[in-house]
Amino acid sequence: MARYLQLLLPGVYLNAASKLVDSDFVRAANKESGILKTMPKAIHFEGRPVWAEISLKAILHNLRVIRRHIGAQRKILAVVKSNAYGLGAVPISKALQKAGTEWFGVTCANEGIELREAGIRKRILILTGFWPGEEKRLIQNQLTPTVSRVDDLRYIERAAKSLRGKARGKSSRVPFHLKINTGMNRLGIAPDEIDAFCLALADCPHIQLEGTYTHFASAEDFTAEQTTVQEQLFRKCLERMRALGVSPGIVHMANSGAICARPSTWGDMVRPGAILYGYHQSFDPPQKKQEVMCAMPLEPCLPLRARIISLREIPAGQAVGYGARFVTSRPSRIAVEEPAKSVRKPPGSMIVTLTPSGPTSLASTSEKPSTPHFAAA
Repeated sequence: MARYLQLLLPGVYLNAASKLVDSDFVRAANKESGILKTMPKAIHFEGRPVWAEISLKAILHNLRVIRRHIGAQRKILAVVKSNAYGLGAVPISKALQKAGTEWFGVTCANEGIELREAGIRKRILILTGFWPGEEKRLIQNQLTPTVSRVDDLRYIERAAKSLRGKARGKSSRVPFHLKINTGMNRLGIAPDEIDAFCLALADCPHIQLEGTYTHFASAEDFTAEQTTVQEQLFRKCLERMRALGVSPGIVHMANSGAICARPSTWGDMVRPGAILYGYHQSFDPPQKKQEVMCAMPLEPCLPLRARIISLREIPAGQAVGYGARFVTSRPSRIAVEEPAKSVRKPPGSMIVTLTPSGPTSLASTSEKPSTPHFAAA
């Protein structure tokens, strides 16, 4: 459980055996693990008063926002790779499964097996393919492999044939998804390999193409044509597959950026990553982000919190912090948080000016006396 509560600050963590911060995430982890019997209201520390909180409530809110945005007819594949970006894949996946998420996406067999052992029964797609010899583990744990090379077919076919009747029954075929490289140039078969893929698939009676997908390199960039070119090329590949008598199955291509602002890419299923956890991409042009944020009001799931260790009153016109990057425009009260002075500062550690209205983002401040400011420490 401790690994799900590690913080983003070097050397700072909350020990799972000690009293912890009261939060939705901790309560859910406690309920599942049974390690902690009570959850105190007070915050107790072993070390610096700095902590991160993961909110399942925010993640589930974001899931509802995505579902409403794309329509109920489409499936959602929640990307929980790399331990859900370090936030805790098991408790997050359990909450998402209960909320109706149809698919999960992970990086490798080990990540998928961890979810299976934790009780996740929904479909799990291995997004980055597999290496020869790993295919049996995927099939035995009912993980859906990605074929990113034509040669991958024979490995899955051989494993499916050898395991036939042991785990899936004599009449069932092992499902897989095909990834097509349309411009990301990392994984996926080339468009000119479609014919070779369809020919090879015809010789594989123990496996079944269940879905076909591609991955966008710059879906949030509306000043370039790359995503449009990728989408058009992908659709041509699908047309060629159908012409050869091969159904592409579940079609999916939309990552977080495309989910937010490219409805033509939504297909049969979408793959939210960052937006599921409450974070929008940096769109280009910048005004596009404001448009997206209005359409999809997400809730960040990972607040980083710290106790204030110093308050200082300073007049207008005074510089604060290294390089004098922030200068007060009015008399201000400066609060120094623990991350700013005691540990190496990660992105987001702040010196905060406080006013009666409470803290707010620097990007949304005005020069009115009632509006506070943030400045990087």
